[in-house]
Amino acid sequence: MNGTAFLAYFVQILAPTLKLGDIVEMDNLPADKPVAMRLAMEVTGARLFFLPPCSPDLNPIEMAFSKIKALVKKAADSTVEDL
Repeated sequence: MNGTAFLAYFVQILAPTLKLGDIVEMDNLPADKPVAMRLAMEVTGARLFFLPPCSPDLNPIEMAFSKIKALVKKAADSTVEDL
Protein backbone atom coordinates (compact mmCIF):
# COMPACT_ATOMS: atom_id res chain seq x y z
CA MET A 1 0.00 0.00 0.00
CA ASN A 2 1.35 3.43 -0.84
CA GLY A 3 0.79 6.76 0.89
CA THR A 4 -1.96 7.84 -1.51
CA ALA A 5 -3.97 4.64 -0.99
CA PHE A 6 -3.50 4.81 2.78
CA LEU A 7 -4.61 8.45 2.86
CA ALA A 8 -7.75 7.55 0.87
CA TYR A 9 -8.50 4.72 3.34
CA PHE A 10 -7.92 7.03 6.27
CA VAL A 11 -10.09 9.88 4.99
CA GLN A 12 -12.95 7.72 3.68
CA ILE A 13 -13.08 4.85 6.19
CA LEU A 14 -11.15 5.46 9.40
CA ALA A 15 -11.47 9.21 10.05
CA PRO A 16 -15.30 9.25 10.15
CA THR A 17 -15.21 6.76 13.04
CA LEU A 18 -12.64 8.65 15.15
CA LYS A 19 -13.45 11.03 17.96
CA LEU A 20 -11.56 13.26 20.37
CA GLY A 21 -9.20 11.21 22.53
CA ASP A 22 -9.02 8.14 20.28
CA ILE A 23 -5.55 6.71 19.67
CA VAL A 24 -4.48 5.35 16.29
CA GLU A 25 -1.49 3.02 16.53
CA MET A 26 0.65 2.52 13.43
CA ASP A 27 3.83 0.78 12.45
CA ASN A 28 6.64 2.63 10.71
CA LEU A 29 5.80 1.96 7.08
CA PRO A 30 6.47 4.94 4.81
CA ALA A 31 2.86 4.73 3.60
CA ASP A 32 1.70 5.64 7.11
CA LYS A 33 3.53 8.96 7.21
CA PRO A 34 2.25 11.40 4.58
CA VAL A 35 1.86 14.94 5.92
CA ALA A 36 -1.72 15.12 4.62
CA MET A 37 -2.62 12.08 6.72
CA ARG A 38 -1.20 13.69 9.86
CA LEU A 39 -3.19 16.85 9.15
CA ALA A 40 -6.36 14.81 8.60
CA MET A 41 -5.69 13.04 11.91
CA GLU A 42 -5.42 16.35 13.77
CA VAL A 43 -8.84 17.42 12.46
CA THR A 44 -10.47 14.33 14.05
CA GLY A 45 -9.00 15.05 17.48
CA ALA A 46 -7.47 11.58 17.64
CA ARG A 47 -3.84 11.01 18.59
CA LEU A 48 -1.33 9.25 16.39
CA PHE A 49 1.06 6.76 18.00
CA PHE A 50 3.87 5.08 16.05
CA LEU A 51 5.32 1.78 17.23
CA PRO A 52 9.09 1.84 17.68
CA PRO A 53 11.03 0.20 14.83
CA CYS A 54 11.84 -3.50 15.26
CA SER A 55 9.39 -4.07 18.12
CA PRO A 56 7.41 -7.24 17.36
CA ASP A 57 6.66 -7.59 21.08
CA LEU A 58 4.41 -4.51 20.81
CA ASN A 59 2.63 -5.77 17.68
CA PRO A 60 0.61 -8.93 18.52
CA ILE A 61 0.05 -9.89 14.87
CA GLU A 62 3.82 -10.38 14.53
CA MET A 63 3.68 -13.04 17.27
CA ALA A 64 0.86 -14.81 15.42
CA PHE A 65 2.80 -14.71 12.14
CA SER A 66 5.83 -16.16 13.92
CA LYS A 67 3.79 -19.12 15.21
CA ILE A 68 2.24 -19.74 11.79
CA LYS A 69 5.66 -19.69 10.13
CA ALA A 70 6.98 -22.19 12.68
CA LEU A 71 4.02 -24.54 12.09
CA VAL A 72 4.44 -24.36 8.32
CA LYS A 73 8.16 -25.01 8.60
CA LYS A 74 7.58 -27.96 10.93
CA ALA A 75 5.00 -29.49 8.57
CA ALA A 76 7.15 -29.03 5.47
CA ASP A 77 8.89 -31.98 3.84
CA SER A 78 12.47 -32.07 5.05
CA THR A 79 14.11 -34.79 2.97
CA VAL A 80 14.60 -35.30 -0.76
CA GLU A 81 12.59 -38.53 -0.57
CA ASP A 82 9.63 -36.74 1.03
CA LEU A 83 9.61 -34.16 -1.74
